[in-house]
Formats: sequence, C-alpha cells, structure tokens
Amino acid sequence: MKKLTALNLAIIPVVFLLMITGCKKSSSSSVPLVSTTQVSSIDSTTALSGGEIFSDGGDPVTARGVCWSTNSAPTITDNKTSDGAGTGTFSSSITGLNKGTLYYVRSYATNLSGTAYGQAVTFTTLSPSGGNPNPGSSLVITLGATNIAATAATLIGSVSAGTAIADVSFDYGLTNAYGSSSAAVVDPSSTGSPILVNANLNGLMPYTTYHFRVVQYTAATYTYGDDKVFLTTY
Repeated sequence: MKKLTALNLAIIPVVFLLMITGCKKSSSSSVPLVSTTQVSSIDSTTALSGGEIFSDGGDPVTARGVCWSTNSAPTITDNKTSDGAGTGTFSSSITGLNKGTLYYVRSYATNLSGTAYGQAVTFTTLSPSGGNPNPGSSLVITLGATNIAATAATLIGSVSAGTAIADVSFDYGLTNAYGSSSAAVVDPSSTGSPILVNANLNGLMPYTTYHFRVVQYTAATYTYGDDKVFLTTY
C-alpha cells in the first residue's frame, strides 16, 4: 500500500505538468494571419486572386483559399476555392461569375482556432455585350474595371475598329452624373476588332464607389457605353 501511494504521488506532478503545458499551448494559439492578393486576369466569368499566409497562429493551417460574393464581407459559406494547406503564398482561380458584376473577394485560412480572413478587395467582371448593338452603328462598350486599389483603378472599354483613339475617353465620378473625364489609350492586349481601350485613374478616394463609362466622339456626336461601378479598397 505504501509503494502504491508513493507511485501515485510521483505520477500526479507529471500529469499536472502535462495539463499545464497543454493549456499553455492552447491559450497561446490564434487564428492565422492572412492577406488577399489583388484581383487580375478579369474576364466576363472568371478572375484570378489568391493570398499570403504570414503566420499559422501556432497551429497548422488545414484549409486556405479565397471566398467571394456580391456582399461586402464574403465568408466560406459563400462561394470559395480550396487551395491546399500551410503558410506562404497561393493562387486562386475564381470561376462561375456573372458578367458586368461588382464582386468582393477576400482570402481565408483555417486552423484549430478558427478561420481568419484577409482584407476585402473588389473587381468588376467584363461585359462583352452592351453599349450600342445595332448593326452598322459604332460599337461602344464599357467592359469593366481592374487593378483596383485604394486610390487608383484601370477602366476598360472597347470601340469599333477604325476609331481614332483621340476621340475616346472615359467619364467617371461618384454618381452617374460623373463630373470627371480621362483620355483613353489603346490597351496593350488589343490585337483585332473591336479595339480595346483603357484609362488609368489616380487620386481616387479609398473605399468609395465610382461610376464610369466609355465615350466616343465622332461626327459631332457622342456615343456612350453602359454605366458601370467599382469600389476602391481601404
């Protein structure tokens, strides 16, 4: 009986120490630290994003990717990608989008402590059809916005082949009354007809919704593309 009691007394401190160690490990862990990559390669139904996980929070990252929605704070209960596990950078292919639509996307990372999200970024999918579709007329189409940041964005549109680039511009502003204009240039990726054009905007206000449209001036007549919107980041 004395031997058994002594053994028990010897085991109790060890068990207690293990319990303390386990508690310390649990209390020191947290959700991962993750950032969202700016959206690129935007098309009418697809886009490319991703993220970077700087810290796993003390527990292994078991799931990561991006989630997106037309709401301003998408979560993993909305549309999402699954892009492996662990820390570091990752790329995410976003598919199944609607054309000409403003989306919010943010990265996520999950460990034992829960799911963390990166900052939300926005993009507008391209709209291949619109503007003035009547045969024989000038085709002027507002396509979308890309490279959206806190104070900058790139507007994209298209006009019919043979249009003088000096006659093309973009209207933009806080409402569909616009108020500002930027000259267009031929998009470097444009190789055929219609001609893709763009305009790089700077000096915008962070986290603000802007309206924009492409404008063509020929034969003393203005032709306008559809009104679209984008939201600058924080």
